[in-house]
Amino acid sequence: MALHEAGHAVVAHCLSHEIHELSIPGPAARMTAYANIDLPDAGGTRVEFEDMLTMLFGGRAAETIVLGQPSAGAAGDLAVATKLATRMHVCWGLGSGLASTETPAGASWPKIPSPIEAELRAGYDRACAFLMRHRGRLEQLADALLVRRHLGMNEIASILADAGDLASDRVDRKRADRNSPRRGQ
Repeated sequence: MALHEAGHAVVAHCLSHEIHELSIPGPAARMTAYANIDLPDAGGTRVEFEDMLTMLFGGRAAETIVLGQPSAGAAGDLAVATKLATRMHVCWGLGSGLASTETPAGASWPKIPSPIEAELRAGYDRACAFLMRHRGRLEQLADALLVRRHLGMNEIASILADAGDLASDRVDRKRADRNSPRRGQ
């Protein structure tokens, strides 16, 4: 659980988002773990939503990189990521098409369309790349969280201080996003 939450935090740090706190429950507690991270508003851009997808996959990617396989603990993250990617493509015109094909309330897709699966895969792959690059910090943060159970903003910042800020990647991605009318065409 600590590794999963640390994965979200390291990816968020790499994407220049503030991490307010990380918390995991004690052995006998019934609460869930969480990472409190600033996220962009729902009216965001494609780049902001891609970053959100990447952060959502940080936990699963951390488990895969360090443990060799993911756990079922990412089910909630996967559900949110799938919903976000679906809305990007079928509601907000941020995919390869412009038509809104939102399903009626409560309806679900019988099969995830390939552009949405590709969007999810890109977020996961990007999270893996960040975490492989900063695996040492990932493990340090997970170890600290496992011992303390709760880390505040200053403790997290201290551990991640040397993990680097990849803001230049974001600038380049924004420029590339502006120069192409739609990715996936």
